[in-house]
Amino acid sequence: MDPSLNPQSVSIVLCGSGGAGVMTAGQMLLDAAAAAGLYGVMSRALGPQIRGGEAAALLRLANHPVEAPDDAFDVLLAVDWQNIERFAAELPLRADSLVIGDPAAGELPAAILRAHPRRAEVALQALADETGSRVNMVALGLLAELIGLPAEAVYATLAAALADKGEAVVESGIRAALAGAQVVAALPAVP
Repeated sequence: MDPSLNPQSVSIVLCGSGGAGVMTAGQMLLDAAAAAGLYGVMSRALGPQIRGGEAAALLRLANHPVEAPDDAFDVLLAVDWQNIERFAAELPLRADSLVIGDPAAGELPAAILRAHPRRAEVALQALADETGSRVNMVALGLLAELIGLPAEAVYATLAAALADKGEAVVESGIRAALAGAQVVAALPAVP
């Protein structure tokens, strides 16, 4: 397909507190997209560690070359809401944007709701606990499935990135990503 005839892109924010693994999951998503033949760019927004260390991986993936983020994000997935208000202004959303959060992480911050985005709740931490893995791997699988990345590219990327941690960690990561992917059928579609 000639991308100039039907250029498509999706912009994603994956956010959480420092140490939650959002940068790792964001990089894996970018790598899986590249393995699937897509283009992408990722930037990072980080708060000071002394103030709680909020973090966000900002991605744009496309079927054509991209060099910069889009004007607004299509999807925002938060593994937690800790201190996200500090850089909410850097995360523009629209009314058709989809915000995904864990109900156990508390209410969505008012700063995120200003654009009146569509919302969905997913028990991310419970899924991570059930699979013996981390919440960022659940988020990886959910986002990859939501935007239509091939599962083979996601699991191969995950296995390569976690190989030095041992087979058990790779297997639990794949279980968590699969659990995240399985909840997508119940979510609204990405614009």
